[in-house]
Amino acid sequence: MAARRPTLFRPGDPRTDGAFAILDSGPAGIAAAEVLRAIRHVLDGELDEVARDRNSVCYSVPMALAGDSTEIALIKVPRPGHQRTNSDSTFAGEAAVIARLPEAGIACAYRLLARARLGEVHFLLTTYVPGAHPDPQDHPLDERCLQGFFDTLFTMDCQGLMHYDLKPANILFDGDRHGLIDFEFARFEPWHDAYATATAAYCEDFNVSPNPHFPARTNVANFEFRTLSAYIACLERATSPASADEFLHLYLRIRSRYHARMSEFLSGLASGTAEHLATRAGVAIREVMRRLDAGAAFSNRLAILLYDASESVRQLERALMDFRRQIFESRRQEAQQVRNAVFDRLQANGSGTAMLPGDYLEATIKTFDLVWRSR
Repeated sequence: MAARRPTLFRPGDPRTDGAFAILDSGPAGIAAAEVLRAIRHVLDGELDEVARDRNSVCYSVPMALAGDSTEIALIKVPRPGHQRTNSDSTFAGEAAVIARLPEAGIACAYRLLARARLGEVHFLLTTYVPGAHPDPQDHPLDERCLQGFFDTLFTMDCQGLMHYDLKPANILFDGDRHGLIDFEFARFEPWHDAYATATAAYCEDFNVSPNPHFPARTNVANFEFRTLSAYIACLERATSPASADEFLHLYLRIRSRYHARMSEFLSGLASGTAEHLATRAGVAIREVMRRLDAGAAFSNRLAILLYDASESVRQLERALMDFRRQIFESRRQEAQQVRNAVFDRLQANGSGTAMLPGDYLEATIKTFDLVWRSR
């Protein structure tokens, strides 16, 4: 997107007529005067806009850090107006999440420099993440970058961190490296309450995991309906259905490794955390152990199934991606058509579905049902 000069502020704007304060600081040791200088550049219209969404506008600026080093920083400023989808314009929640990312082992995201307030307006300053957004024509996804990206998705899921907005604009690839930005809606939601009664309603969501034995949400689903569904459709239009299907086959093979690792993770919970999960849920330890073992076994079978996914598996997985996306975008009529077509095919044992494992088909039907209930 071409850079544009900011229009959010005008000289003498009363919203910025007030005291300046640093509310949160990152480990880089940035001086308050440097933060204020950068903010003044925004207010004076001296910085180019690099990105915007419904809730905020971002600008880039070189900033002096501790030790006489200089680094490109991003300054995030709230956008007022009815288009907002987040009522909180203080960035407090986002700053709290990104401050925890390093200790959670998530190294690919931007880092907190500072959160500040000038008058009534809040500003979030973070490190800059280089790279290009995934695009099937200009910046296509390949096996190497997807493998690294899935390592991050796995870490996030194990840490209970849901990003909730893994759209192309928030994902960057730079060679074999990748980066994530915009944790505005992100939440740490650990799996400690996986078997609590309230989790059943929590899983009536676009992001629900396909594993019926371990109720959870997953960043994999979020990535698929926020980015991959449209990516594959665009690839299909730009090249051919065969090319799109070939890419989907590659993607599912890479995703299979995620499920193999998740099987090991659930096995580890069964051996070390079952009592904790049982206590929080008010469920017998033996029952928690049974569910975790079943979840690990299912995840392992899913890994095997996806490694060399058959045509019928590819059709089901793509239909589910598209269905999640349509529900998220409030296109319920289209979603209903996809859901009906899948269920009709399953009932008729068509397109090779009769050869698929029964637990996979049951889990897929349940996932469709949970996603449908999300709105």
